[in-house]
Amino acid sequence: MHTKRLAAAGFAMVVALAACSAPGTTDQASDGGGDSQAPAADQVLRIPLGGEPATLDPNRASDSTSITILTQLVRPLVFFDADLNTVSDGGLAESWDVSEDGQTITFHLK
Repeated sequence: MHTKRLAAAGFAMVVALAACSAPGTTDQASDGGGDSQAPAADQVLRIPLGGEPATLDPNRASDSTSITILTQLVRPLVFFDADLNTVSDGGLAESWDVSEDGQTITFHLK
């Protein structure tokens, strides 16, 4: 499961980089560095999908278009390992505390 998420994240990054760069852009920064490239004037991310998403609410999304967009936009607080234990590697939460009554979880973000 972790491999699929990693592959999806890698694919999303490649698509985003390809969509945000203009073909043939060779403008160099004016500071004489030579290695810097000025961003394209038109920076629009276009991902061909099956139409408009029905919802971008993670709790209500059930169609493939909504889920595809949400997996690109939303990063979870924690992930699960192979034994279904929560781990903070890759998630937004650095640590978390559970109240004594088990009703409240406080996440400490990275």
